Amino acid sequence: KEMQFAPVYNSYVFHAYNTINYKNISWYIEGAYKTKEAVYNQFDGLYHNKDGSSIYTTFTYTQTGLGVTFQARRTDNFQFHSNSLTNPNASYVNNKKLEFITPINKQNSLRIPARLQAVAQELGEMAESIDISYALSKKVSVNINGCIIDTTDWSDPYYRVLFIDFEFKKLLKGKVKAHLGVQYQYFNQKVYVLKEVADVEAYSAFTEVTYKFDRKKSLRVELQYQNAQKDMGQSVFGLVEFNFAPIWSFSVTDYYNFAPNPHYYNEINRTAKNYYTANIACNMEKYRFSLGYVTQFGGIICTGGVCRMEPAFSGVRAELTTTF
Repeated sequence: KEMQFAPVYNSYVFHAYNTINYKNISWYIEGAYKTKEAVYNQFDGLYHNKDGSSIYTTFTYTQTGLGVTFQARRTDNFQFHSNSLTNPNASYVNNKKLEFITPINKQNSLRIPARLQAVAQELGEMAESIDISYALSKKVSVNINGCIIDTTDWSDPYYRVLFIDFEFKKLLKGKVKAHLGVQYQYFNQKVYVLKEVADVEAYSAFTEVTYKFDRKKSLRVELQYQNAQKDMGQSVFGLVEFNFAPIWSFSVTDYYNFAPNPHYYNEINRTAKNYYTANIACNMEKYRFSLGYVTQFGGIICTGGVCRMEPAFSGVRAELTTTF
């Protein structure tokens, strides 16, 4: 009886923000408050009558060759949906969201480094991140990102990442540009996967090289490796893409889980497997059409620098997108 409550028909949200700029320094802060309503807790499967809040700030410093950005956010029961019905379908959950909680962790566009993504926790989290970009020369720069996400009282770690990337520009008379980097991740699967399985520590390395034959033709190659013993084990990913601007693009990829974790919670991924793709794309003004043969496991999938959650799939896929 102590947990029983009468749900309200209306809830209200208040929001305030401000930006201060001084020379090379910029400070932005915003806060939001939501009055009490039925908040669903996915961990205990119950509704709780609680108010919510979210405070976010970012501090930026820039000068020639150097950029530093620090972000922090504290979220506490800031769940604001169009209805309180529950559904395991991810699309249904996303479509009913009325709030947007700014992601603090780095949004990666490479297949393996982006696989373990920390989704912002509406029920509560304390998150901090820092980005540092420094130009070592006109042709070489380094990017460093660190992120820490915990419970609001810092008692339980949710997510950790350290990302270092070297970028090389205008090599070989401007024909080549390249990226080379490493990444460490700690990932709490009880929070982000909702499964009673071990927390993951993942070590990744990657390189991306683009060679321009001329103004229209280019070749891009990606090579990535990850060691995550308590997740899928050891995997490699390769991509070869030929672009004939502005119309044609051809690519082949392979994700090979060559040393899998025999205790992985999904039995399908307990043995070594290749997940390969061949794709052709055509761009015509506002339209893009692609056709390819795809094999992939479910999770975060990156295509053309855009990453999204997709289900496991094997077969022919055709896509048509337009901008207007």
